[in-house]
Amino acid sequence: MPMPRIPMMVLGVMEFQKTFPKKGEEMADPKYEKMVEEIIKEMKEERGYLPPTWEYVAHEDVDYIEAYNNLHRIATQDGKALPEKYKQLAFMAVLAFRGLEGPLYEHMKRALRCGATKREIFEAFQALVICGGAPTMGAGMKALTRIIEEEKKGK
Repeated sequence: MPMPRIPMMVLGVMEFQKTFPKKGEEMADPKYEKMVEEIIKEMKEERGYLPPTWEYVAHEDVDYIEAYNNLHRIATQDGKALPEKYKQLAFMAVLAFRGLEGPLYEHMKRALRCGATKREIFEAFQALVICGGAPTMGAGMKALTRIIEEEKKGK
């Protein structure tokens, strides 16, 4: 049986990848590790949290996480017409619909820090029942009641 042909594009990518340090080589560089720790700290400060998965990505590819962080910053900060609190409400809608409870909870806390009220969040999830269904509203109410209970406990 003849050998399958490898497309030129794949060969080019394989050659390009040879220019990168082998896995672990750059990790030994203290400057690289310092860059990683700085971006992780920056991301935690901006968001109020950072999932371990993103810390892993930062350690594996600091250039990628830096580009992602810049995109995240642009997408979440106050825009020319849309303040961040409304962007956070939109993020919460998608996260609740997808059933992503952890990120939903974190974005809800961020929305509150950006000036959203609990009533605004409540009404946003009331509206979401129409196109997202009761599970979407339920996810929002679960996150909101968690925050309210934590406040009562003084967290």
